[in-house]
Amino acid sequence: MSNSIYLPYTYHLEFLVEGHPDYGRQYIGVRYKNSNKTKAHPDDLLTTYNTSSKTVKALIKEFGPQAFRKTILCIYEDAHSARIDEIRRLTEIDAKRDPMFFNKHNGHPDQCTDEERRAIVEQEHKNFFKAFGVPFVSMSDKNNKHTPTATVYNYMRK
Repeated sequence: MSNSIYLPYTYHLEFLVEGHPDYGRQYIGVRYKNSNKTKAHPDDLLTTYNTSSKTVKALIKEFGPQAFRKTILCIYEDAHSARIDEIRRLTEIDAKRDPMFFNKHNGHPDQCTDEERRAIVEQEHKNFFKAFGVPFVSMSDKNNKHTPTATVYNYMRK
């Protein structure tokens, strides 16, 4: 049952139907109030709110909400903080490229503020540097005049 208290939150779902090709796949999402009609409360997850993922919704319709393990990751005072947390978590693990995740993107870049977009790009750069074992150089560092690719290339040439 929906609670009238507004609590933006991030959450994690894991599909638990053994033998199904999607067994073990995961989804990370965020829920916040984005209009007067939309409520956001952790108690609503998998009861009155079934995520924005079409794939996850279809699995819930077929197998029921009990087919998922749900975890509320964090509760926030405002939507902005919840969205930043979702973006941080998704880009940190690069969920859009991980076959064990249902997520098709690392946050909603088309709906992001400039600050949220910078957080996405910064985390993707960190992932890129980490993949090559190169110390991270922030793109906001005024002394860094290179793209991440050029920075990695120059580092590896040393």
